[in-house]
Amino acid sequence: MREKTPPPAIDDLLAAASEDHLRLLESGGYPAERLREMGTTEEGARQARALLTSVPPADETAADGTTLAMLDALSEENRRRLVDASGFGMDALRKLAASGSGARYVRKLLAEHTDVLDVPGESRGARKARRLRFLTEGTPDGPGPGDVVSGWLIMLAAGLVGLVLCAVLTAWIGALTILVAVLYFAVVLSWAGGKVRSSRGSGPALAMFTITFLAVVAMVPFRAQDWYLAARGVQAQATVVAPRATWSHGHKEEFCQVRLPDGRVRQTEGNDSTCTTAVGSTATVVYDPSDWYGPRFGPSSGNNVDISGGVAVAALVALLAAPVWAVSAARKRKTTSL
Repeated sequence: MREKTPPPAIDDLLAAASEDHLRLLESGGYPAERLREMGTTEEGARQARALLTSVPPADETAADGTTLAMLDALSEENRRRLVDASGFGMDALRKLAASGSGARYVRKLLAEHTDVLDVPGESRGARKARRLRFLTEGTPDGPGPGDVVSGWLIMLAAGLVGLVLCAVLTAWIGALTILVAVLYFAVVLSWAGGKVRSSRGSGPALAMFTITFLAVVAMVPFRAQDWYLAARGVQAQATVVAPRATWSHGHKEEFCQVRLPDGRVRQTEGNDSTCTTAVGSTATVVYDPSDWYGPRFGPSSGNNVDISGGVAVAALVALLAAPVWAVSAARKRKTTSL
């Protein structure tokens, strides 16, 4: 017959416990000396082992008072369940709930061993969502409207700054702006996304915000010049002058140049193969008086500018609508939960 494996000694469990765990137990009234004293009796040893082998997370932020309020409002039956399950007295549990490292542990005890989160007539899915919000956010109803709004304001500001940055950089580095956009998305927008509090509708809204942001920044480096010239460009007759020649990897490249009505000579955006043989002739161009972008041949700033501009405007509207939708959904849930 196999012999029953003896339970681990209290000293061995103390040696294996982390410093954070020991500090947490001590703050709850269970220093190492007391745990050793408890190990002298069978029941005390069982309770000490339970305390030493349960590892509450230590990366919690300070409690906001919700968990403490729930502890104070517990019925006698729920208090008895909590004390029996944790091995802590109510005073020790209050100390834990007020500390950053113990708040989540106490919330887990409340969710698993009391009926404090139960709402009569609530569906199983809603009950599960309330429990998850309580464990992750610290309150069954999730973050308050102020937290939701502030998180989305940060996200919206980061998104708009990113779009403006990409639009400005396009004038200097052209299509390479897409690399800046990718880096901005990976660093800044990811950080801002972490500020968005989980609430009703936040998941779909965040997905819509991300998709529309990526759609707009993917278009900006290639179409911003067309949009700009369509809005601020001046159509005029320019004189084709000698092309500007450069050498690249042993090959000569020529770039068209035109003399604008004000006498300035500018390289055109987008080469026209006929310009090298049309020196001295006149051509219709659209140019930027502020000189952010070079002139373009033709009576318009580019093909399909209305289509691409419409798509960009629609995506921008969706980007702005995502935070409004998320905040509205969070406020609606708050109202219906009262």
